[in-house]
Amino acid sequence: MRKRLPSIAAAALIAGCGSVPWTGAAVDVPVPVPCVRAADVPVRPELMADAAWATDANPFQRARALLVDRLRLIAHADRLESLIRACEE
Repeated sequence: MRKRLPSIAAAALIAGCGSVPWTGAAVDVPVPVPCVRAADVPVRPELMADAAWATDANPFQRARALLVDRLRLIAHADRLESLIRACEE
């Protein structure tokens, strides 16, 4: 009886391992996720040149408005480029 007990226990353990249900193979499915939220997109700056040309401003004020607009748009483009670089990965 003592010789049969280990073999019966081993058979029960092996049968228990064999009865584990097969769940299937794991499959990685790519899911499209936006890399930038709408709240992260910076708002386009307001341009001063439109108001300068609408009024009878002198050429100095018009040139100054163009320069300010240029600097604002460059800063805006820098922010947008950093967001695009974040999406490249």
